[in-house]
Amino acid sequence: MSDKDIQRSVSLTCEVRPSAKYPHYGILQVFDGAGKQLLSYDQGCRPLEMFQTAEGNLATLWESDFGYQQLHVFAFSRGKVKPVLIAGSKLRPEFVYGPKLANGFSQRIIFANAYFEPDGNEKGTPHLVAYYADIYTWNGKSYSERKGVPWADRLK
Repeated sequence: MSDKDIQRSVSLTCEVRPSAKYPHYGILQVFDGAGKQLLSYDQGCRPLEMFQTAEGNLATLWESDFGYQQLHVFAFSRGKVKPVLIAGSKLRPEFVYGPKLANGFSQRIIFANAYFEPDGNEKGTPHLVAYYADIYTWNGKSYSERKGVPWADRLK
């Protein structure tokens, strides 16, 4: 998929409908301006959020039965809606915007690689601690990935 293939000025309608089999799960459906269904996406998870990214892609956040956060990002190209990123973590992703990068885009999506650790109190209640990050940057046609970035360096 090339940058010229990605269509940004097309009006699409997106909705999440309950699954017939599991009502607390959702099915993402995308329609074009004429009402033609372009995508029906059943992830078998609970829908949490749906929004348009700064680059014009559709981002959807889902939660599994075990609390795992899954981000699915879609782009519209050549009349079709296609997934361009599927990633997840035990914590919600961070969407970071800064100065435009060399490729002309500015958005980075950051996922924490987090682990449960006791918090040091007498009960030893575990909490999530992020040590590393996986960073995804849009380049106009796909997301590039940097894995295992130290958590303290994720915004550099």
